[in-house]
Formats: sequence, C-alpha cells, structure tokens
Amino acid sequence: MQQSRVSVLGREVLPFLAGVMTADRISLADADRARELAEALRRALKAGIESTWLDDLAATVRASRGVAVVVDDREGDAGGLGDDQRSAITALITWLAEAGRSSTITVKLTEDPPRRRVAIVTELGTSPPSRRELDRFAAVARAMSMRAEVDVTRENVRVELSHEPD
Repeated sequence: MQQSRVSVLGREVLPFLAGVMTADRISLADADRARELAEALRRALKAGIESTWLDDLAATVRASRGVAVVVDDREGDAGGLGDDQRSAITALITWLAEAGRSSTITVKLTEDPPRRRVAIVTELGTSPPSRRELDRFAAVARAMSMRAEVDVTRENVRVELSHEPD
C-alpha cells in the first residue's frame, strides 16, 4: 500500500522536476508545488518505513500459515503503535491464522482523533474461534492500554482495538 503511494508521487515528481530543470525561470507557483511534492513524498516514505513491521507480519503469516493477510494502513498509523500494542496485534493475527480459524484476515488502521483504530476482520475458516477465546485476546489488549471490542457473526470475526497516542 505504501509503495503504491510512493509510485504515484514519483509519477508526479519526475515530470515536474523535468519541467523545472528545462525552464528558464521558476515561478512562485513552481516553488510552492515543489514544497508540496517534497512534503508528500517525505510523508509517504516515512509511513512506508514505519509500517514495515505490519507488512512484514502479513507476509510472514501468508508464507508460514497460508492465510492471506491484507493490510490497509494508508497513513502509516502502524508506526505509532508501541511495542506492547504491536505484540498484542501480532499475537492476535498469528493466532487467527492458525488451525483453520480464518481463511483471510484484513487489518485496517485508521485515525479518528484522538484515537488510533486497528480493525482486524477475518473470514471464518474451517475451525472458527469462539467468542470466549477472542475475549481473552481483548483482555490482553486492554492490559496494553488499548480498548478492545469483539464481534462474532456466522461469516466473520471483527476485533477492533483502539488507543490514544502518547
């Protein structure tokens, strides 16, 4: 997801730079546009670096458990999670990917000031998790200073974790 943001910005930046390099003069509008593009590119690169742990987790789960994990972290909010919160999320995703509990897992991070939210939604596998098992993970997340809500239906499981950044 982050790589595509950088690619889109690259498609805007390179033509702009080529135009500026061949221009006789640089206008104030060009200077403003250069600042905007530089800031957008910096944010995209920073977000990509900071969210790498979650993308790496998704790739590892896919490779080791055979469960597709889709990460939607457009703003790089995963980088703002503390070590304890990352550990709780890692444990939950890894557990959901084991023993036929899930066929796919989607992780979506959003910011709803002042809270950051992590929604983990699974399509149920052949041996879906019980509400009681999921409530245990919610209790651990709460111990890590996160709010946790669990919703179980016949089709999927949704665990939403949220916290206020430091």
